[in-house]
Amino acid sequence: MPQTAVSIQDIADDLGLSRNTVSKVLNNRPVPEKTRKLVFDKAIELGYKGLNYASGKSEYLRNQKIMLLTSRTLSNLNFFLSIVRGIEATVKKYDFELLQYTFNAQTPSAYRDLGNYVKAINVDGIICIESFEERFIKMLLGLEIPTTFIDFPHFSVDIPGAYDIVIMMNADPITRICNDLIVQHRARRFGFVGDPMHCRGFYERFLGMREALFQQKIPYDPTFSVLEPDAFPYGNPKELKKTFLAMKELPEILVCANDSIAISACEALKQMGKKIPEEIGVIGFDNIAEGRVAVPSVTTVNTDKEYLGRQALITLLNRIKHPDDRNKIVYTQTNVVWRNTTKPIRQPSRND
Repeated sequence: MPQTAVSIQDIADDLGLSRNTVSKVLNNRPVPEKTRKLVFDKAIELGYKGLNYASGKSEYLRNQKIMLLTSRTLSNLNFFLSIVRGIEATVKKYDFELLQYTFNAQTPSAYRDLGNYVKAINVDGIICIESFEERFIKMLLGLEIPTTFIDFPHFSVDIPGAYDIVIMMNADPITRICNDLIVQHRARRFGFVGDPMHCRGFYERFLGMREALFQQKIPYDPTFSVLEPDAFPYGNPKELKKTFLAMKELPEILVCANDSIAISACEALKQMGKKIPEEIGVIGFDNIAEGRVAVPSVTTVNTDKEYLGRQALITLLNRIKHPDDRNKIVYTQTNVVWRNTTKPIRQPSRND
């Protein structure tokens, strides 16, 4: 069945704006800049065909060559594929060309090859996923091509260039989970499992746990955490078991940098004979499929991965249109998913 064309009313309904306001934006009449951006972004997302001419700026949606750039090894293939689906769903609505390039830093000519390839095919913009090495980031931005990063290194403040960052809300949901466990179950001993320096997302999750402890006036004890560099085999339950056994005391709650680490931590704890969540609770992040079917299923933070991909493309198109704009960080909403690796949390009633 052919797809129904997106109308001005569709855009207005989705944004909760009047049809007249949306029409003004698309016909290049004066409106607040914030409203203009909202309408343009939604028009791109929904695939409104009239945007190209109605905006009065045909270069905004000319035939773009967008390159999806990934590192040689992706930590979570399913997470990556979901993001790609979100990008592709938007790309298909226009005459964009989506190219994929896998960067392998181990290849001697890797940096030169990438630079030559990007220049040879005249890439208009780049979406970069899971590439956090400082030398690589600086080389990529040195190509002076508009770029959007999905997540970013934690040292981002010192890197100049025409780029933006799209990232999920990390700290707030972890703070909320930890606060609930402290208030309702009187948990006091919290540890983090993962390298906070791996990327901005991991670091913010670590800070989210620390923030909950600060709010509840509980001192942070680093001996409850496993903060080894990223090269540590976090995915190996036997290695995690050794680390847990070396602790003077286990925490009551393990906040893991992502679901994959949480699943590995649960397996290590089960090998130690620990009951989850009765003796120790485990929290993940990302809501990957493996966490839903694990035994026990993993309490986590859900990210709309396809929306994250769509937002990355929309942010990149705005960067292409306004290459001299100040860099920005776009956070997408996340939500807590309570499952069986933590004790049940009583949800507040309307009378609470």
